Amino acid sequence: MNNYLKLYFSTMRIYLRTAICLLVSGIYLKQGIKAQPSLAKIDQIVNQYIKPNESGGVLLLARGDKILHHKAYGLASKELNIPMKTVNTFRIASMTKQFVAVCILTLEEQGKLSLEDDIRKYVPEFPDKGETIRIKHLLSHTSGIKNLTSIGNYPEYMKKVVTLSELISYFKNEPLEFVPGSKNSYSNSGYILLHHIIEKLSGMSLNDYMQKYLFGKIGVTTARVEADNEIIPNKASGYINEHMTADYMSMTQIACLVMCAEDMFRWHRGLYAGKIISKQNLQKAQSGFRLNDGTYTDYGFGWGIKVLNGDTLIEHGGGISGYGGYEVYLPKEDIFAVFLDNSQSRPEDLILYKAISAVSKSKLINEIHLTTEQRKKYIGQYQFGDTKTEIVEKNGRLYLNGRYKGASWPIWFTALNTFYIEEQYPFEYTFITDENDKITEIILKGRGGYEERAKRIN
Repeated sequence: MNNYLKLYFSTMRIYLRTAICLLVSGIYLKQGIKAQPSLAKIDQIVNQYIKPNESGGVLLLARGDKILHHKAYGLASKELNIPMKTVNTFRIASMTKQFVAVCILTLEEQGKLSLEDDIRKYVPEFPDKGETIRIKHLLSHTSGIKNLTSIGNYPEYMKKVVTLSELISYFKNEPLEFVPGSKNSYSNSGYILLHHIIEKLSGMSLNDYMQKYLFGKIGVTTARVEADNEIIPNKASGYINEHMTADYMSMTQIACLVMCAEDMFRWHRGLYAGKIISKQNLQKAQSGFRLNDGTYTDYGFGWGIKVLNGDTLIEHGGGISGYGGYEVYLPKEDIFAVFLDNSQSRPEDLILYKAISAVSKSKLINEIHLTTEQRKKYIGQYQFGDTKTEIVEKNGRLYLNGRYKGASWPIWFTALNTFYIEEQYPFEYTFITDENDKITEIILKGRGGYEERAKRIN
C-alpha cells in the first residue's frame, strides 16, 4: 500500500508540474501574442514610407536595456539592388552635435575649460564683436553667430575642400544676428568653433578624441568622423530621393559621424549609465537653456526638448547630402528609438513618433478624422506670399494643392483647426477663425520660430 501511495503521489506531482508548466506557458504565450501586434504595427508604419525597391533605413526601438525592435528596410544600394541590413552605417548629420557637446563637457570635467569662458580665449582669431560669446552660447545655439549655410552661395561652397581655419573664416566676419544669450537660433557655425576648441585643447583630432573618451568606454565600434572621400565598410549609399543620388559635399565642411543604429543605442545607454560624463552634466545638456531674460529655450547642449501631447521628449534629427535620421527618448517610459536612412526625403521624426506610440502608453501623434460637414469648413483658396494654394477634398480626405511645385499633399488633422503635412513635418498649420467661426487665414509654424501666414481669398 505504501508503495502504491508513493507511486500515486509521484505521478500526481508530475501531472501537477506539467499542468503548471502548461498554464505558465499559456500565460506567457498569451502575453507574447498580445505584445506582438504592436511590433507588427511598427512594420506597417515603416512600410508606408519605404517600399522594398526603394532607398531604405534601419529602425531600432528599445525600452530600458531591452531592444524590442531592430530591423532594416528597403535598399542599401539602389544601383546594385542590395538590401539594407541592420549593420549598415549612415551619416548621422546634425545628430553629431550631441557627441561634440559631450566632448566639451568631458573637457570641462577634466578642468581644461569652463562653459562660461569667452570663446576668444581659445579662438583668438575670431573677431571681437563687442559682446562676450561664451562656450555655453555655442552649445545652446544662442551665440548670435550667423549660420554658415545661410551665407553666400553655400550649396557651391560646400563642395570645396577646406581646412577648419578656412571654414571659420567663411563666417567669422559676419555681424552678430543678436546679443549672445538673448534668443535661440540654430547655427552650425557654433559647432564648428566647438570642433576647433576640442582639437586645440586636446591636441588630438576630433575623431581620435571621440574614440578615446567616448566610444572606447562603451563598446561603440562603428562610429567615426567621416574623412573626405573615405571608403567606410557597410556604409549605405545616399540618395536625395528615389530618382536622384546625393549631391557631392566635401566632408571637410562639417564634422559628421557615420555609425549604425545599434551603436546609437549603446551610446544612449552608456550616457545614462554615467560612463562618459556625470549625470548632472547629462541633465544639463538635455534641459532647456536659460536665456538672459530668465526664460528657457527648447534646446540644451546638442539635444532638443519637446513636449508632445503632454509628454516630454529628448530628441534630435539630422539631414545631410544623401542621408537623414532622428532619435527620440521618452524618459517617462524609458523608451529610446532611432531611425537612420539613406534618403533626404522622409519624415524620420514622424515615423518614430508613430512607432513609439505603437508600443507605449503615450500617443505622440493624435490623428483625428473629420466628418463631412467639418471638412467643408476648410475647403477653399489661401494665399502664401506669391503662391496661391487650395484645400480640396478627394475621397473623403482633404488635400493641400499648389504649396510646392504643384504637389498635392494629404492633410492630417491632430485637432480641429490644426493639421500637418507629412512632407513638411514637423511644421504645423493652424486655421484662424473669426467670431462667426469662419476661416480667415492659416498660420504655419516651424522650428526656430519660423512663421508664415496665408489669407483665405475666397
